[in-house]
Amino acid sequence: MEKKNNSNDILRLNVGGKKFITKRATLCALEGSMLATLFSTDSNFAPLTETENGEIFIDRDPISFPFILNYLRDGCRVEVDLPNNRVPLLQRIRAD
Repeated sequence: MEKKNNSNDILRLNVGGKKFITKRATLCALEGSMLATLFSTDSNFAPLTETENGEIFIDRDPISFPFILNYLRDGCRVEVDLPNNRVPLLQRIRAD
């Protein structure tokens, strides 16, 4: 898969074994982030690793990725406060 296309590309991701589908523009929503740097149409990074099914493989935690993806989809705003018993999840999200 050629990664240097346009910002409306629909991308199929495999994050730690879990499948996600999103637009390149969503992954690039937070300028300067690692995802934006990797998926930018003018990125200088080496080609991304693909699975045998043509998904882009990201070796990160699949539990925290939906929260990161929704954060990007929501205009980089935190919409929900996590209850105190979810602090370990919040720490994991911050690390990712």
